[in-house]
Amino acid sequence: MRFFVSSKVILLFIDGVGVGENSPEYNPCYYSRTGIFNFNTNILPFNGKFYAIDAQLGVNGLPQSATGHTTLYTGINAARLINKHLYGFPNQALRDVLKKYSIFVKLNNQGYRCKFINAFRPVFFTTTEIFKNLHMSATTEMNRYCGLRFADFKQIKQGSALYHDYTNTEPREKGFNLPKFSARKAAEILINQSDNHNLILYEYFLTDFNLVDST
Repeated sequence: MRFFVSSKVILLFIDGVGVGENSPEYNPCYYSRTGIFNFNTNILPFNGKFYAIDAQLGVNGLPQSATGHTTLYTGINAARLINKHLYGFPNQALRDVLKKYSIFVKLNNQGYRCKFINAFRPVFFTTTEIFKNLHMSATTEMNRYCGLRFADFKQIKQGSALYHDYTNTEPREKGFNLPKFSARKAAEILINQSDNHNLILYEYFLTDFNLVDST
């Protein structure tokens, strides 16, 4: 993959969401009014397009995060590579692929500027002995292998990073002194940061949580 020098790309990774069945009874995305996951058209706002791909990647079983994310970030079929779908964090084989072939590594080697804009909580930076050898998500491993800086809460306050809950509701409820962001404000931050970077990556994974009715 090669970028033109003037290229500016914002990659929004929304976890746990797919096209699903063409049925309003089972699929809430059926009601999309913007064109995203709308089965009657593949036209997105501003003449964009979406293309549905098979998350199974030619390997039987339920698609999982470690192999799926590694595939998206490297272009290599990770599920086929290890002959299974791997849940959670990449194993050594997948980490080796991320270390050599990730989009961050490739662009960085070509002189382009990348930024993983998700901010990490203070514990990530203050207890490094815990995380030094701890396996993490494909995105985190990719950023670490590339030697890029991890964003922190100070950058959120400066308007140069976003928490995985871009509104900051979760950390605010836990006592962190952070501003409350709207969707528009979060979008402005992404756009403004793209001025100084060729690729901005934001990962939103609250959509991947299972909501269980306990009543």
